[in-house]
Amino acid sequence: MRQCQMRYAGYTWRHNPHTLSFEDEKNTVELLPPFSSSDVRIFSDKPCVIKGEGELFGEDCIEQYIRLKEVFSQRQEGLLSIEGLGSFYAAFVSLNLSAQPKDNVLSYSFVFRQKRFEKTPVTEEEYTAAQEDDTLWDIAYRFQKTVEEIIALNPGIRFLDELEEGEKVRVC
Repeated sequence: MRQCQMRYAGYTWRHNPHTLSFEDEKNTVELLPPFSSSDVRIFSDKPCVIKGEGELFGEDCIEQYIRLKEVFSQRQEGLLSIEGLGSFYAAFVSLNLSAQPKDNVLSYSFVFRQKRFEKTPVTEEEYTAAQEDDTLWDIAYRFQKTVEEIIALNPGIRFLDELEEGEKVRVC
């Protein structure tokens, strides 16, 4: 099976970023009652921040960057799929061109911020139709399943990141 590329809102990276970092934090407060030791309380998780750096390769590296910039400019959250880490909704909050293109290579960096909201309740439907640009990660996320569960239910699907619009996918 071939490696799946990172995807966001219909854009697929030809080459996965060489650097990814995930910053998770919690909202906390330290209480200092009189005549007692301090107590740290956790109120909630902050959204995860995903940062990365990479290169766009080829004679069309500038066109690749322009397409990525168009996705960035849409100003709406989308499903971010990263191989081995699953899928989650995120906002594309930063895109930076790191250097001028040299020898068909363009360096860039980006930042995503995970969106926090409730998932769609699982229904009793046995099948769902793939939407445009859906992957098995997208479907697993929507139906609160793991990708492995969806794969086990759909042994005929060969490529996790290539579904045809309208293709039937078994979800339970």
